[in-house]
Amino acid sequence: MAQEDDRLMELAHGFVKVNRLHRAYCDRLMAEIDMHRSQHMILMNLAHQKTKTSQKELADRLEISPAAVTVMIKKLEKGGFISKNSSKGDSRFNEIAITEKGRETVQKTHQFFLDVDKTLFSGIDETELCVLEHCFAKMADNLTDVLKKEENT
Repeated sequence: MAQEDDRLMELAHGFVKVNRLHRAYCDRLMAEIDMHRSQHMILMNLAHQKTKTSQKELADRLEISPAAVTVMIKKLEKGGFISKNSSKGDSRFNEIAITEKGRETVQKTHQFFLDVDKTLFSGIDETELCVLEHCFAKMADNLTDVLKKEENT
């Protein structure tokens, strides 16, 4: 039993290590354009929206606090990547939209992240990718189930 526990701990450590390395590589690429990864996540989200969105909707979609979104929105607006306007019907509702500069940044960085992903998965064949995909889905389901059970107690 102890060997199995040790193996699970090593696997979890390996998973966290890969995540940390992936994040460091992405952060390095984002530093080249003087942007934080979380700001880029907002840009990517806005780029895929057909309509303007609110800060609260962004926070909900990205699963981060509204306060964190507010800080990022200010930086992105100052940099000219997004525009923020008060809604005509509700002054508490800020409509957020990506600007042309923001869209250009998303297009430019799309290749950055594609290259990161290609590097991450290089040398892994199709069968291994399918197994990995299945394992990630199962792990996410396992943790989602636990979190839901804890919320209900």
